[in-house]
Amino acid sequence: MGDIIRAGDFIDRVRRQNRTISMVENDPGTDSSIMRGRFFDIELRRGLSVHVSDVVSLCDLTAETEIRPHLSIKFFFEGKVDAEIGNRRLPSPQRVPPSSRWIPAACMLANRQGERFRNHTSVGNHIRKLKIRIEPEWLAAGDMFADCTAGAIERFARSEFELLSWQPTPALLKLANRIMSPPEEETCLRRLFLEAQTLTVIHECFKLLAGSNAAIAAPSSALRASEERKLDEAEDYILGCTGRLPSAEEIAAHLSVGVNTLHRLIRLGRGTATASFVRTTKLRQARLAIESEGMQIARAAYLAGYSSPANFSTAFRREFGVPPKALRG
Repeated sequence: MGDIIRAGDFIDRVRRQNRTISMVENDPGTDSSIMRGRFFDIELRRGLSVHVSDVVSLCDLTAETEIRPHLSIKFFFEGKVDAEIGNRRLPSPQRVPPSSRWIPAACMLANRQGERFRNHTSVGNHIRKLKIRIEPEWLAAGDMFADCTAGAIERFARSEFELLSWQPTPALLKLANRIMSPPEEETCLRRLFLEAQTLTVIHECFKLLAGSNAAIAAPSSALRASEERKLDEAEDYILGCTGRLPSAEEIAAHLSVGVNTLHRLIRLGRGTATASFVRTTKLRQARLAIESEGMQIARAAYLAGYSSPANFSTAFRREFGVPPKALRG
């Protein structure tokens, strides 16, 4: 799955952000491989940057760093998060049986003084996360707090230490996922795309601070528990359809619900259309088979319901930002 990340490269990246770092447990040595996957930082403007991690841990590791004063927005899409900042634990995604679907978590953090960040990860843990880092100079340059209506945002951004966690809505998750997997295009256009999406995410999260969009802090689904179980059952059924993409009519019949009801459940519970839900579920199944079993691309394409490996690779890259062959090393 992607590139090998060595301890020395990881430490250098952290130190470039003017932070100290120490390995508290199981110091692997600078030449040791500690992660595999996608792991990068992009500075969009002075004081505004994004960090993307889609990695599998290759060893047990506990690290401590000192973080500078800043404001950040974090999305945790999947994987067990065992981390704390200033003795406050960061939220972790939750896995829902029987389909093992991850329910993402999000948080906003502001600190005016340096704070200790401690993170532990275990071998085999697959973490997908996004961090938007906002430095004080970026907020100042934009004259963010000139208007009196920005009082709540300003109080949060300039607090000694504040951590707000919530379960993001499907709409906000869709924006964050676009940053995780930007389109393949010229570098200048790609950076413009990332900045546009990042500013939109900041806008939506600041609306939460301002109290003008309470829905953003609500659960990502307005479904009852029985309806959530229907969606889990739908996912399990789709996963069992090897070599094909089941139709909405077929899934609805299996669940003993109408097609319109199925569309409503998926739209409210997953924030997407039924066809996209089916396709994404099968692509994730194929990705897991490639990563965990080393499945051949042609076989993974068939598993995901694609008769053409080329079409499968195109859809896979669009969904995850990398071609399937990159996950085979």
